[in-house]
Amino acid sequence: MRVLVLTFEFPPFAGGVATYTRTVARGLESLGCRVLLLAPGYPGHESVDRDSPFLTTRMPVGHGEKELWRFFPALTALRRALRQFRPHVALLTSDLAHGVGAIACSLEQTVFVPVIHGSEVVKHFPAPSLKRFVQSAGLRFAYSRAPRLLCVSRFTRDLVVAAGFPEARADVIHNGVAEELLDAPISQSRTDELRSRFGLRGRTVILTLARVVERKGQEQMIEALPAILRHHPDVCYVIAGAGSSRSRLQALVRTRGVREHVVFTGEIPEADKMNLLDLSALYVLPSHSDGERVEGLGISLLEAGARARPLIAGRHGGIPEIITHGTDGLLVDANDPRQLARAVLALLGDPARARALGEGAKRTVSTRFLAGRMARETRAQLEAAVARAHPSQGVG
Repeated sequence: MRVLVLTFEFPPFAGGVATYTRTVARGLESLGCRVLLLAPGYPGHESVDRDSPFLTTRMPVGHGEKELWRFFPALTALRRALRQFRPHVALLTSDLAHGVGAIACSLEQTVFVPVIHGSEVVKHFPAPSLKRFVQSAGLRFAYSRAPRLLCVSRFTRDLVVAAGFPEARADVIHNGVAEELLDAPISQSRTDELRSRFGLRGRTVILTLARVVERKGQEQMIEALPAILRHHPDVCYVIAGAGSSRSRLQALVRTRGVREHVVFTGEIPEADKMNLLDLSALYVLPSHSDGERVEGLGISLLEAGARARPLIAGRHGGIPEIITHGTDGLLVDANDPRQLARAVLALLGDPARARALGEGAKRTVSTRFLAGRMARETRAQLEAAVARAHPSQGVG
C-alpha cells in the first residue's frame, strides 16, 4: 500500500504532532507500506531526512508562516505529489494538513484519513472568530468527507462527536512509542555527561520534557518548588525544550527565589532525550488547557513511562487514559501548585512507592502504548478506508 503522509509539524520542529507523525510513518514503512511524507522545510532538516527510512519531501513553506501563505504553496506541492506518487490513501496528521489535504485529495480523487489530536476541534468548533470560522470550514469539509477519523484518545473522540461528527466514523488509536525505549540499557557515561553539562551532580532531578508553552504547566511546577525545597533542598527542576514561555518562566523563577533550582536546557537533541529521562527521579507534566489547545494524550508521558520514571500529571485531556492514579502514576489538579507539591513530596519521601509507580508505568506502556501496535491499527484503518472507497482496488 502506498501512503502519502501530510503534516505541517515534523522534525526538526519539536512537539507531539511531529513525534507522532515520524513514529507512525516509520511504523507504516516497517509494515511494508511505501511512505512518502510531505512536511515544511526547517533549518537543518537535511540530517533528519537523511536518517529516515521513508522518503521525505519538504514543501516550500515554513512552520511559523501564516496559514494563507502556507495554504496555496502546500496545496500545489501536495497535488503534484499525489499525481506523481499515486498513493492509495493520504494520512493527514496536523490541523492545516486536514484542510489542505482534504481539498487536494478531493481534486485528485484520492482517499484521505485525518488524524485528530484534540486541539484542532477545541480551536475551531465553535469558531470564536471570523478567521477561525473560515478555518473551521476547511476542517468541517475534511471531517465530513473522510471515510474514517483517527482519534489519538477517547477524550479526542468525544470532542469530535460533541462537535457534530458521527461517532461511527471516529476510531481511537492511541499513540505509541518505540519498543526500543523499553529495553535500551542506561548509558552511565551519557547521563554523567548530561549531569555535568547542566550542573546536576548531586541533585535530585524533576523533569518536564515538553514544549515551553503555557499549557504544558511548567509554571505550576515552579510555583510548587518553594514548598518542595523546604523538605528536599537538593531538588532541581529541569525544563527541557523550547517555546514562547521561556522568558516569562525565567522571570517567575527569579520572583520565586528558585534560580539555583531550575535549569532551562533549551531544545534537547533526540539522541539525548532518553538519557535525560534516565537521570530524572520524577517526570512531571502538569498539562492543562489554555483555551485553545489540549493534551490529546501525552506522548512525553509514554516516553517517560517506557523508561520506568514515576509520573505525575494533570488530570486533563487524554492523560487519564495513560495514568491510573496510584497504579502507574499520580494525577493532580494541574492548576493547583499545592496539590502538585504534595504529590512530588509524597514520592520523594517514599522511594519504594516511586519505584513501584515507575515499574507500573513501564508495564502500561509495554502492554498498551507501543509504536508497533499503533502502526498495525493505523494500517488496518487505512486499508479499510480504501476498501470502502474502491471495493475492487487492491492495496498490496
